[in-house]
Parts: sequence; C-alpha cells; structure tokens
Amino acid sequence: MFVFGSQYLRSWTPRRRDWDRDLANMKAYGFNTIRAWLVWNVLELDDGVYNWDYLDTFGELVAKHGLQVGYLFHLQGAPEWMVRRYPQFYEVDANGKPFEPSARTSTPSGGWPGLNYDYPEVRDLEERFISAVVGHLANRKEIAFWEPMNEPHNIINFASPEHTTFGYGEATRAKFRLWLQRKYGDLAQLNAAWQRHHNSWDEVRPVTWRYGYRDVVDFRLFLIDNLAEEIAWRTAVIRRHDARPVIAHSWGGGSITCPHLGGMAFDDWRNARCFDMWGFSAFPSGLSSHSMLGFSTDAARSAANGKTFWQAELGAGDHSGGFGRKGRAKKEQLAIWTWESIRHGAKGVLYWQYRKEAHGHEIGGYGLTDYTGNPTDRLLEVAAIGRLLNKYERCFNDSEPAPAEVALLFSLQSYLVDWCDHRNCTLSIDCMSGYYRMLWEHNIPVDIVHEEFATAEQLRRYKLIIVPQPAAPHARAKQLLQEYVHAGGCILADPYFAAFDDDLLLDHTVPGSGYERLFGCEEDDIRNEPAVDIVYRDRTLRLTGAKLKETFRHVTGEVLATYADGSGAALVRGKYGAGSALISGVHLGLTYALKTSLGDELTRVGTHEAGADAQAIVLDLVRELHIEAPVVTGNPCVQSSLLLNRDTEDVLIVINNSQSPQQADIRFGGRTYRQAVLIVGHGKGGIAETTEAAGTAEVEETSGTAGTAGTAEIAEGRSFAVSLSALEVHVYLLR
Repeated sequence: MFVFGSQYLRSWTPRRRDWDRDLANMKAYGFNTIRAWLVWNVLELDDGVYNWDYLDTFGELVAKHGLQVGYLFHLQGAPEWMVRRYPQFYEVDANGKPFEPSARTSTPSGGWPGLNYDYPEVRDLEERFISAVVGHLANRKEIAFWEPMNEPHNIINFASPEHTTFGYGEATRAKFRLWLQRKYGDLAQLNAAWQRHHNSWDEVRPVTWRYGYRDVVDFRLFLIDNLAEEIAWRTAVIRRHDARPVIAHSWGGGSITCPHLGGMAFDDWRNARCFDMWGFSAFPSGLSSHSMLGFSTDAARSAANGKTFWQAELGAGDHSGGFGRKGRAKKEQLAIWTWESIRHGAKGVLYWQYRKEAHGHEIGGYGLTDYTGNPTDRLLEVAAIGRLLNKYERCFNDSEPAPAEVALLFSLQSYLVDWCDHRNCTLSIDCMSGYYRMLWEHNIPVDIVHEEFATAEQLRRYKLIIVPQPAAPHARAKQLLQEYVHAGGCILADPYFAAFDDDLLLDHTVPGSGYERLFGCEEDDIRNEPAVDIVYRDRTLRLTGAKLKETFRHVTGEVLATYADGSGAALVRGKYGAGSALISGVHLGLTYALKTSLGDELTRVGTHEAGADAQAIVLDLVRELHIEAPVVTGNPCVQSSLLLNRDTEDVLIVINNSQSPQQADIRFGGRTYRQAVLIVGHGKGGIAETTEAAGTAEVEETSGTAGTAGTAEIAEGRSFAVSLSALEVHVYLLR
C-alpha cells in the first residue's frame, strides 16, 4: 500500500458530529491513512482520569471505514489541572520569565508549550500518559504508526518581536553544564573555548542573547542534542507497549530550509536516527517554492539514511487563518507539489489537512474541503493521484531515485554562526538552495550530506561536492573533504571558507584550517557587495543578489575567472593530490536563489529575480566532471525524474513548472527502453488517466510526440518529444 491520506483530528476539531461522514468520504476518495493528534489536555482530563470515550469512538469509526490511522503524541498541550499544579515546571525564556501555558496556533486547545521535560517529575508524567494511551490502544488493528512529537524542534515564541527562545529553566541549565563537561572535560578547556573565566561549573550559564559564537553555538547544539534525546526516550516508551512503527517528521522543509534554525534548534539527521521511518512537512506557496520543495525532499531522503521516508504534511494551500487569508492553491499546483515529493523518492503523502480548521488562530485556513466538508476541485485532483499510486503501488513503493553524483554539504555549525550574526539563517538557506536550483532545473540528482555524519565511503560516491556558505564547517567535515580531494574528488566552495576555526575564533588565514593549500590562494580582503561583474571564459558575467566579494593574494592555483574591476582572481582552482578544490569569491548559489521558505509559520516569499550567469559556471564544471542527468528535458521550465525499479517498470515523471505551454525533448542518459506507458496527465483540463493499451507505444526510429493523456509515441530508444500545457504533469511507466 502506498500511504496516501490526510491530517484529520487535532484536539476538538473537526467536530465530533462530522467524524463518521468525513471518514466515510475519505475512504470513498481513495485515502487509506489519516493522522490524528493525541493532545494531552484533551485526553487526560484530571490526574489519571482519561477521556477514553473520545479516543475509542474515533478509533472505532476509523476501523469501520477501513482506514488506517497514525497517532501523534502532542505533549505541548498540557492539561489545565497540570498547569495549575506545577508552575515550578513552566518553560523559562531568555529573559528569565516563566511562560504560563496558553493557546497558540498549533495548539488551540491550550496548554502550549507544555511543561519543561528536563525535570524528572515531568518525565514521569509523560511516561505515565504515553504508557496509558498506547496500552489502551495497542490491541486496535487500524493503527499504522505512532509519533512521539510533532515536528521535533525547540520552542520559540513567534508572538514576541524578538522571537524569544526558551531553555533557561534550572533543570535545563543543569543538563547543559553536564553536556559541557562531557564536551570539554575540564573548566580550563571551556574557559579557553568561550574566552571568559569561570571559577566553578556552577557559574556556567547559557547565554541569553546571540552576540557570541562558541558559547551561543554550544548552547544551541546542546538543545539540539537534548531534543534528540527526548524523542528517543519517548520512542523507547512507546516501543515497550507496542511493536508498530514509530516515526516523526521535520518542520517546514527541515533543518536546511528553516529561517530560524538557530532559535528552533533541531537537526533532522540527529532526530531521524531513532525512528523506523522519517518524514517532512512542507507548505509551498507558489511557483518559486517548487525547487525548494525538491530541496527539502532530497534533504529528508538524505537524513532518513536509507529508511523509508514520506511527505508527512503537504500544505493544501491557504496557509493562513482568520482574516489573514491567502486564498486556495490551484489544483494544478497541488498536483505538482505532490509529484515533486514523489519524484524524489517519498513513499507516501499526507495532506494538511482534510477539513478547514474550525478552532483557534488557523480558523478557516487549510483544508481540502469547503466549510461544510464537501469536496473541492483540489480534493478531487489528489484523490485521482491516490488511486493511481495505489493502482501502480509496486512501481512506486519499490522504486529508488537515480543515484546522485553531486552532493551539497550541510554545515549545521555554519548555519548557527549565520544565526548569531543575523538572527536568522536565510543567507545559509539561500546559498544552499540556489546551488540546488541550478542543478534541479537540469534534472541532476543531488544528495545532502551532513558535516558530522558523512563518511569517507559516502563521499567517494560523488564526482562533485559543493560547500555553500562554509564559514564554520565542523572539524570532521574539513578532514573528510581534504581526504576526498586528495583521493581524486572535486569540491566547489563559497567565500570565507573556514574563517572560524574549531573554537569558532578567527583563524590565522582564510581559507582556514590549512585549506589555503588546497585552493591555492589566500584571502586578501572581503566586503559586502551585492552586485559583482566577473570575466569568465572571455565573457563578462553580472552576478546580482550576492553578499560578499572576496579578493585573493598568494594565488598559486589556476585562475578561472577575474573581477572585471581589476581586483584580481574571482574563481581559483587548486590541485591537491589527485583532485581539485575550487573557491569562488562570490556566493554563486546565492545569486540564483529565489529566497523562499516552506514553513507555515516562517514563510518567505521570494522577490529576487535570479540571473543565469552564475549557473553557467556551475554547469560548466558539471560537464567537465562528466556528470550526467538521468533524464534531460532540454527545457529549464520542465523538470523530470526517473524512479528505478529492479523487478518492474521504471517510472518517469515530467513536470511543467511554468504557467505557459512548454515543449521538451526527453532524453535518457544511460538507459534505453522498449515501451512507454503514459498513465496520467494533469493540467488545466484536470487529470486524465489512460489505459495501458491506449498509452503504449513501441520504440521506433523516427521522432515522436507524447501529448494529451492516452497517446505516446517514443523514438530512438532514448528520446521522445513531449508537449505540456501550463502546470501539467505526465507520468509514464517505462519498460
């Protein structure tokens, strides 16, 4: 079964009287799985008194209609009796102020952000609640999975002007000191790293603002580790009572797309380790979000590290509520967002959400139905996708995306340094996502490798590793990249490489950590300059939307580009061992970023019109390294992927990501196919499904065209032309 469905139950909505009808309709529309929140204050009405009727009635209706359900424990909705009884366990913000739990956007039933789980007494309450609920439900057959926390991240007060962070309660401070003792060993080492003096460990405290580096980054890394430990603990509690999968999913596109990663302090690679499956949520807002959705999907796939992963919350549009309405997404866009997730390997899709929100700040927002629960064109569109996915479930469930020969390095530490400087991580996100977009447009598969969890064996898979915004890479990453280049690999890095040393102090040279030898140059000067002209291969390229301009001295490497103003080398390639290391004085990816995000609470809408000049440099390097796309469309508006199968047909997905008709010449890089079956086409005319007989064509020696659903003529064994209407998707089986 290909998991396909929707988020449904959260606290008191949808209304109980609508459950039976809604669940029956979801089954009728082809959904097979729904997600429901186990909100603490809805279920534990008093100390040890549980609202089993609420839970049993819902479960019986899910089973009645032949659906499966995943249950999420939302312990950030503390019961009112608990809030009254335990004020000493409130979360404490950076100003030292306890936060009395209340309602918020994600928790309209109140009790947010819950109590501080670093106190043993709170852990005991959590364990009792989780054990009681899982024990009560363990015999029910309709349960598909458990989730111990929604989008695991550290809490942040978005309602405050400064986005106040938490984690300053006494129990958390004590755990932080223990974390520091394990990291540094003794107080002298800590004092040297933090550049301050403590007479005893009792004096050590978390910083309350952001204007340091090592001290701030240490506290945020501790919170990241502490969160990973909490969800692993909850997972272990669940597994003591039931053997079904325990899963979780990342927030709003994941760590790599979170503008407030420093504040929210979470790491998908750490969080994913304890789960049976991994997911991600994404709330795209328009055409500029499409490459970002691919970026977040590939990051979730990479963080899953071989485990099954899926799209756990795909926004259905109108990501708003109350009077701040943005309007529904078009059905064509929702179809594209669905297929964009699937073409990168997601093995399931759950939409956020089935009904419009009826309670709290998100009232009236989201929803695949209208106010009364009746279907919209978007519900009918995704229902047709669900039928297709389950009709051909073996082709989709057993497939893998074509392997990547390019990787982007995710430097968590560099993101956190960025946050220290700017109170956001948008520079890091845009540098990463811009490079990704360059490759995404040309269907070049990309993996995301984490600076702390990459291995030498993993890096050897890639012909090129790109290192965006590399101000403070982890010591492990610096060592692995050096070994990778020496063994014959190639890296492309942005300016200010390893300017921060391992203690996050300014290194004696930049590039730091000895990398001036790899790149064959040393920084002379660096300044903010958003528009730069460079001369590259006898062409003058205009790079706009950049941030830094770095100039170099002691250049011994090959100069591939120079600044048009005469200030020297702009792109240098150094030889090291059997490989090469390139450094650009301009953030090339940043100039190609659309500067958007995917979080429902921190959505950015891009305004930068990216030019193509920087992309030409990167694509030239890709060609020089003989990196080939599995599918070439010949049109940067048309994206395509192969999903490869061992024992059944491969799947080809072709997407027109523009609002005008497009032509594409589909060519396969290293494979040939005997037959093609066009099984679906989405466009402004709606979804059209074909029969296998109608969509089959033998490979011929003449060129052909696949146009409307139900016709396909393939040519030359490796290529065929395709005509796509605006925002149209074609899906083929290849034999």
